[in-house]
Amino acid sequence: MAPKKAYRPIAPKRKVDKNKSLLPLFCFSLILWIIVAVISIYIAVGCLYNNSLYIVQVHSNATIPVQVQIGYFGTCVSTNTNANDPQSNTTKTACIKHLDYDDDETLTAQFMEELAEENKNTTVPAISEPLDKLLPIAERLRSGIFPAAVPISFLIMYLLSIISFWILLSSPAASKTYKTVFALTALLNAYGLTLGLIVATTTRQACRGLIFPAEGDTGILEPGIFITEDGNLQQLQWVVSGVSIGLQLCIAGLFVQRQAYGSNATLRPSMNIKSYKLCC
Repeated sequence: MAPKKAYRPIAPKRKVDKNKSLLPLFCFSLILWIIVAVISIYIAVGCLYNNSLYIVQVHSNATIPVQVQIGYFGTCVSTNTNANDPQSNTTKTACIKHLDYDDDETLTAQFMEELAEENKNTTVPAISEPLDKLLPIAERLRSGIFPAAVPISFLIMYLLSIISFWILLSSPAASKTYKTVFALTALLNAYGLTLGLIVATTTRQACRGLIFPAEGDTGILEPGIFITEDGNLQQLQWVVSGVSIGLQLCIAGLFVQRQAYGSNATLRPSMNIKSYKLCC
C-alpha cells in the first residue's frame, strides 16, 4: 500500500491593498494654492503696511520731495525731509485705506493729519501745495486705470474654484448634480485664471503707457510731476500667474488619476503602517 502524501497547508493569501492614493499630488496642489493666496493678499494690501510695494508712484520735483504711492487697497504719502532739519533726509510716511477716505474732507487734509499723527516727535514739513497737485492725479489713476475690483475678483473666483474641485474629487461622478457643479466650477476656474493673466499683462502695459515716451522706470505726466512704476509688484503678479498655471496642471492631473484609478482612487495614504516592521 503506497504511503499517503503529506500536504502542506496552504497559507491564506495576503490581501493586496489596491487603493491608489491621490494624496501626494493633492498635497502639492494645496501648497501651490497657499502660495497663490498669500502672494495675492500681499499684493492687494501690501501698500498699507509697506510703502515700498505699490503699483505706481507719483512724485514732484518741488523743494521738499513728496511721493504718493498707489496701491490696490490704500495710498501712501512719503516725504524725505524733517522740517526742523532740512538736511536730515528723514523719511515720513502715512498710509490711508481707500475705504477710510472721508468725503467731507480733502485728501490733502486727511494725509497731513495722518502724517502729523504718525510723526508726533518731529515736525512735518509743509507739503500741502505739492499734495494738492499729486493726490488728484493719483486718485484718477487708481480709479480709472488700476481698480482693485479686478485682482480681487481673480483672488476670490480662482481660489474658490480650486476648493470646489477638491470637494468634487471625493464626490461620486455619476450623478447629474456632480456634472452640473463640475461644469460651473470649470467655467469659474477658467474665468478666474484668465483674470489673473489679464491683471499681470494690463498692469505692465498700463505702466509702460504712462511712462512712454521716457526710457527706464520713470516718466513725466505733467511739467514737474513724474510717475514711476514698481517692478517688484509686477514680478509678484507674474509669479502668481505662473504658480496658478502650475496649480491648474495639478488639478487636471488629479482628475486624470482619478479617472484612471476608478473606484480605487482615494485621498488617503496608500502606505499601510502595520505591514512594516522596525529595523532595529
